[in-house]
Amino acid sequence: MIAYGRADIYNPYGNTSVTSDYLGVIESSLEKLNARCVNIKKLVREKGTKNRAVVVITALDVLKARLAGYGYVIFWAQGIAPEESFMRHHSRLRTMILSMIEHAALRSADFIFFVSDEMKEHYMEKYKIKFDDFYIMPCFNPKEGLISRCLQRNKLMTNEVSLGLIPRSLLRGVSLKNWRKKRSGA
Repeated sequence: MIAYGRADIYNPYGNTSVTSDYLGVIESSLEKLNARCVNIKKLVREKGTKNRAVVVITALDVLKARLAGYGYVIFWAQGIAPEESFMRHHSRLRTMILSMIEHAALRSADFIFFVSDEMKEHYMEKYKIKFDDFYIMPCFNPKEGLISRCLQRNKLMTNEVSLGLIPRSLLRGVSLKNWRKKRSGA
């Protein structure tokens, strides 16, 4: 990684300030490794991309970065998109397609930031992948505070997990709003 003099930060989405904050943490880390970071709005093949690193935040963007010719792709995996999509749309086809994209992205990325050990374990079990270059960077909103958020999440999820209704590996990053509506009959 240190061999790459430039690292592009790709975030064209109107994400929350939390996403920007975390990308800032990654950017600062890259700068400490002597990479010159540049925020970009498009992933396009151009002269020099094979000599650059890029940071992306979606599985599809990992594949786009590879097609654009980036030499080193850093993926900040923030959620389990296929499972989250199924909970929202209930489409097995959509879930299958998203799983194929996610699988290809996880195999293609050179370095992955996971938000939890549970997420990494979920991917290892689902796709039978061993990750060598990764870092666990818990995701939380600094305005809420890490402790209060963890306690709230734990309190809300403990019953469902202890009853075996939710696999422990899916504890992080999944909204249960739709699932709870179905379960309560609402």
